[in-house]
Amino acid sequence: MKAFDKNDIRKEINKELTALGGKAFTEPEYRTHQDAMTLLSMKEGSYKFESSDSIDRMGEYRHFLRIISQTTEEFFVKDIKEATSRALGIQHKPLINEIADAAYMFTGMTHSCHECGHTTEADDMQAKIDSWVNYCSMVDKAIIAMKKFPKSWDDMKKKQKDEYLKPLKSIALATNDPMLNVILHFAENYGRHQGVRAQANALLVQQLPNITTYDIAKKVTTHTSLNKPQ
Repeated sequence: MKAFDKNDIRKEINKELTALGGKAFTEPEYRTHQDAMTLLSMKEGSYKFESSDSIDRMGEYRHFLRIISQTTEEFFVKDIKEATSRALGIQHKPLINEIADAAYMFTGMTHSCHECGHTTEADDMQAKIDSWVNYCSMVDKAIIAMKKFPKSWDDMKKKQKDEYLKPLKSIALATNDPMLNVILHFAENYGRHQGVRAQANALLVQQLPNITTYDIAKKVTTHTSLNKPQ
């Protein structure tokens, strides 16, 4: 078991608090202030969490950290908006104002275990965003692939489309190729000019903070730089 330094843990907690716009605790407060002592026990592993799962524990810790750091001061609101902009690759201010959430400040964070020394990815929000961006890329490729489809594709009857896709479905069944599966799903459910619609629907499924309607998901899909070729 790797030894840990309580002073290092206190510094790490204070860094997280100030990053959220909160106030750092002093060394004596980590012995007398209930919130400070709770954060310390959570970090060092002596706290009685509701769950034994490490990811759930990290979520509980981050939730408590947010509660302590909450402030209506202007600089904190600015930090939330900047974090939202960064996490979702958006520069459109009206949209940022609409979807900004403190949860985006934790996107991409990792959890370091002071007991075992391991670092664990603890942010499923970042995983959801990455998954969506990857899907967007495959939809773009699917649209390019569909240029080889009959020009009358969008006007074809469902039965005609099914017949055309039969060979591709057989290959997909045999290979389980993710890209081919996306092509098939897109071709069966969307027109070749409905890439944004497909991507917006996929984003909505991720259930990210404040992206709760198709219209909002569509605006994020349109304004984000994450799904654009680099």
